[in-house]
Amino acid sequence: MFSKDKADNNSLKIWLLRGLGWAIFMYLFNAVLMPIAMGDQLESWRLLLGIPVWLIGGFLFAILTRYFTIRSERKKGN
Repeated sequence: MFSKDKADNNSLKIWLLRGLGWAIFMYLFNAVLMPIAMGDQLESWRLLLGIPVWLIGGFLFAILTRYFTIRSERKKGN
């Protein structure tokens, strides 16, 4: 059977993958699709700068979402 630690690690991996998905979507939307829709040219510095910015943002999104989800589940349990 699975131990609680292994289940928590798997849960964290799922949340981080969700954050990565969110980061990729936001990067493509903000760095690629929005400039095209506005008629602007794609600038290499924006494309390169957007990668670490949205990766950090995606992981923060995943960690905070996981934290608040666990927190609300604990409040419901009490």
